[in-house]
Amino acid sequence: MIDSVQFQALVLLGLGLMLTFAGYRLFKTLLFLLGLVVGAGAGQFICEIFLWNGWIALAITAAAALAGALIARLMYSAGLFLFGAFIGYAVSQPVIMYFPRAHPLLIIAVLALITGFLMLKLERPVIILFTVLAGAWSTVVAGITLWTGRSAIVWHAAPVPEAIRSVTVLVAWGILIALGLSAQIGRTAKQDPNP
Repeated sequence: MIDSVQFQALVLLGLGLMLTFAGYRLFKTLLFLLGLVVGAGAGQFICEIFLWNGWIALAITAAAALAGALIARLMYSAGLFLFGAFIGYAVSQPVIMYFPRAHPLLIIAVLALITGFLMLKLERPVIILFTVLAGAWSTVVAGITLWTGRSAIVWHAAPVPEAIRSVTVLVAWGILIALGLSAQIGRTAKQDPNP
């Protein structure tokens, strides 16, 4: 029987592999889904600030998720920026882990803004690079979770397992990045610049 941690890890593994090897081809779908995630996160953040819970929090989170998805899909530039900001958040997680004394919210904000603006300026190469980086990291985190049986998915909820700090993890991430870049660049070399 699969428990909830294993299920989350398997879903993350599948999504990570899709991002790593086909992120550019699936970009519009990813943009919609990430709009949902970013919107839901913003809704939850708003609910936490105002200490709302129950049905009000659920309604606000659902409305914000839908708004994020629609903004991401209908307003392509805003969606690109949101996607870049989300990837900046994802990339900030290993940075925070290796620099525990730095202020995590500052690292997240700076990386999210930088990657959001980079996404707008250098669309195709940045889409490929960021989908590979995020997908490879998600795959590694899912693998660690499946291997250790401890969730490495939620960084702030529990201490980070020591296994994730090893050189083996960085090597695995590097190998996945190299494979993902070669796969996506090879597939998209003759493709239309807009996914």
